[in-house]
Amino acid sequence: MVVEFEPQSEHILRGAAATLEVSFYVDGVVADPGVTTVSVTRLDGTAIVTGAATSGAGAAARTYALAAEHTAELDVLTVAWDSATYGTVEQTIEIVGAFLFTLREARAWDSGTLANTATYPAMAIEDARQAITDEFERVAGVSFIPRIRQATVDGDGTSGLFLPDIRVRAIRRVETLDPATLAWTAYTAGELATVALAGVGRISLSTGAFPAGRANVQVTYETGYDAPPAPVRDAALAYLRYRLVGANLQSRAISATNDYGSEQYWTPGLSGRGTAMNPLPHVDMVLRQYGERRPVIA
Repeated sequence: MVVEFEPQSEHILRGAAATLEVSFYVDGVVADPGVTTVSVTRLDGTAIVTGAATSGAGAAARTYALAAEHTAELDVLTVAWDSATYGTVEQTIEIVGAFLFTLREARAWDSGTLANTATYPAMAIEDARQAITDEFERVAGVSFIPRIRQATVDGDGTSGLFLPDIRVRAIRRVETLDPATLAWTAYTAGELATVALAGVGRISLSTGAFPAGRANVQVTYETGYDAPPAPVRDAALAYLRYRLVGANLQSRAISATNDYGSEQYWTPGLSGRGTAMNPLPHVDMVLRQYGERRPVIA
């Protein structure tokens, strides 16, 4: 017997009420998980709910409603579903500050295809949007939406630290590790107020220094654009169609020849097929235009 579970999409919008949902499957067939409770924990370890009752009966999905107050800030939630029949399964839900595009925009952008809700249900578009969001960030080196991150870095005994992300929006929490006890101590509100953004992914203290050590400073921070730039949103919509519907020759062409001659759309020497950021030339161009990398200091 193989027991699997299927959660809903892993991104929910900041400040919006949301319904958490999970379905259980046995050997690929939806199954009754019995009495199911849910516990939800924030990134900093605080609990939103513990052992709360869920809605749903029989083989139907189990759901739990999060209020807007639960999603008021960027966060990463750990959701543990405890089934009386199949045990506990966990999923991670991220509260993000924006979406690359909305469902309405996706269906309106390609009204002849993606508007078909039977062929392209909301979950399929949401799952693809989530994957595109992560892929765009990975290849461009920057998040195009507000997101939260937690990084453990080395302190060097100075007042400055570099974080993995260049575009840092705000510092939410700083903790330091005691090498003797291996206990983490969080900065007080007053100490946190001395931490400033210093540009290019760097933070600095107005007084004092970060202790020297290996993986001894943990920083929780917000990163990304306030909202995706319009060219990035359009590129994401084009890539959405490519992922869900399939390729067409025109969208992937790098040149065209007709009675009037040849026209080059994409220069292989700049972004050849083997090293392209994206298989669609226009999307590749946008990601290169908006990509961000930390400058190398000799």
